[in-house]
Amino acid sequence: MMSAQRFPSHLVGVISEHFSPPPGGIPSSPSGEMLSSPPGGIPSSPSGEMLSSPPGGIPSSPSEGITSPPYGEILSPLPELEGMLSLYLERMLSPPLGGFLSPPLGGLLSPPPGGMLSYLDIGVIHDGIFPFLDVSSLREVLLTCTVLCDLVQSFLRVTQNLLLTDKTRRQIKEKQLLALALKTGNLRYLDLSECSDALTNAVLKCFINRNPDIRLLNISRCVRINAGAFQKIKGVHPDDKHDSITMNDSDTILNKLEILIVNWCRNFSHECICALSHAPIRVLSMAGTWYTTDSCVTGSITCFQDHLECLNVNKCYKVSDESVTLLTSCPKLRILKISSCWRITDRAVSVILDGCGGLEQFVMDDCRGISKGMLGCVSERDVLLLEGCMADVQKLWDTSQHYLQKGFRF
Repeated sequence: MMSAQRFPSHLVGVISEHFSPPPGGIPSSPSGEMLSSPPGGIPSSPSGEMLSSPPGGIPSSPSEGITSPPYGEILSPLPELEGMLSLYLERMLSPPLGGFLSPPLGGLLSPPPGGMLSYLDIGVIHDGIFPFLDVSSLREVLLTCTVLCDLVQSFLRVTQNLLLTDKTRRQIKEKQLLALALKTGNLRYLDLSECSDALTNAVLKCFINRNPDIRLLNISRCVRINAGAFQKIKGVHPDDKHDSITMNDSDTILNKLEILIVNWCRNFSHECICALSHAPIRVLSMAGTWYTTDSCVTGSITCFQDHLECLNVNKCYKVSDESVTLLTSCPKLRILKISSCWRITDRAVSVILDGCGGLEQFVMDDCRGISKGMLGCVSERDVLLLEGCMADVQKLWDTSQHYLQKGFRF
């Protein structure tokens, strides 16, 4: 049996909101008599030892870490419910002698079959609360008791998105991230950006092969990733000792991928593009990828020309007119960012303006080969010229969720 840990104090209030004992209180015996605390408190064993509140008392702000709205606005649980839930979960789920001890005369405390968890709305917790918890908080709940452990694992199997805090991204290790990958199976949006220490080719392979329906993949600043991460796994992962990997039965991987964000992934190369050539990618952001050359951009245009709406090659210093002029073969292109691409000149910009009739936004900060006269031509074509963008606008290029908006603009 799993050893019980103290129930996470900042989550007590969330579950207390859905803790619904019968009207009038919790019956203490078949006759329906209601619980009433004897003078001095409720004994927890025949010896008369009194239940005591945890050191420091019951937290008064349990909603920490929970996204609001809607849940942040309704979380104002009664202190007595907090205390009751916290103490019962701690005392009743895994008591020292294997069961809750009734007082000597019996009938004073008679918990319902299944313990206090019978009063929790499991559906609300699974579908209404867990989606707002980050991976670290889910792990705390998982360690609380066997019932909640099974509930968390069930949630991870069906969830479409994982929430990772900045702290978790910095501190998580490769082994922990792999263990998390092995529990998933239905992810649509996978944002592992900034997990540079933990995300390796083997871990990303595991995520990709267990989740065949991924539509958004963000691995920005994950410098250990290269073309090997996008190869289909054959057989079971060598680090998987107990669980078999649910394989993608298709001959290809990521065949539903629409949004790929690989900013500052210095090892993202032409080989990676070739491995994903079958994917219907409409947004490709590979800013700051040092080894991005004309061949990589040319390959991207060739592979994704029927779907490509947004291309970001900011600070890809080796990209030149030779490749970007091929963007005229992308009929859906709306947004193009070529900031700090010093080898791109007026000639390429003119060709793009003439050939890309649907172009809406053009970003070209610090382009030494583009004259001020050409910037005026861009403005005259009714194309929004984003020059000298504010810092908050620049960050949108690294924000996964922004690309999910239909017809998004910067």
